[in-house]
Amino acid sequence: MDENYILTEADKTLMKHFYNELYKINHEADVIEFYKSHIDLYEKVTFLIGGEQYKVDIAKKLKSLFNDDISSKLIIDIGAGTGLLGEILYQHGFECLDGLDISKDMLERCREKKIYKNLFEVPLTSAPTKGIKENTYDAAVSAGCYLEGHIPLDTLEELARMVKSGGYIIYSLNDPNFKMNYMEVQGRFMKENKLELISMQLIQYKREITLNFEFIYGYEIVFKVL
Repeated sequence: MDENYILTEADKTLMKHFYNELYKINHEADVIEFYKSHIDLYEKVTFLIGGEQYKVDIAKKLKSLFNDDISSKLIIDIGAGTGLLGEILYQHGFECLDGLDISKDMLERCREKKIYKNLFEVPLTSAPTKGIKENTYDAAVSAGCYLEGHIPLDTLEELARMVKSGGYIIYSLNDPNFKMNYMEVQGRFMKENKLELISMQLIQYKREITLNFEFIYGYEIVFKVL
């Protein structure tokens, strides 16, 4: 999204409605119901908040890590939603994509785009995911899902299991109030020699409705699986 795009009052009203409802989420069942009832607004709001750019950043980062032969790399999109990140990955040359999300309705939108090989309608937890063997993927990516009330950071345990040694985990993180305790949780996996931190950099994340729609920053985090 162009940073100079001028939001209309209708845009702002729509964004406030979407995020005021999103911020009420406390449980997995709430997440499923929210996205089921707001699926038609999701992609529009993603555009309005400027959420496409950090997805592009993730795709570019992943491409730079592999250097060549990316079409054969098997990637899993965690919290795939309607497939927005998958579309961008495909445009950057990644052709072997799987997706995981807890929303059946979101995954139906993914399926319509015909860019994913396999879709898993399951929550991501720290326990092994049914149907996914260890050392399956060359990388796991996630955009906009590691935030309070969505995917917890202890699921890095499972991503480290499903990604091959030497593979990568790349995700965006938005936790401005440290409610996810991300430094300690990520550090634990590093201390246990399961993950090596490659980079953790600030990126433009989205327009924030509580800050007069100004852009805020989050992190793009890259780990190598050991």
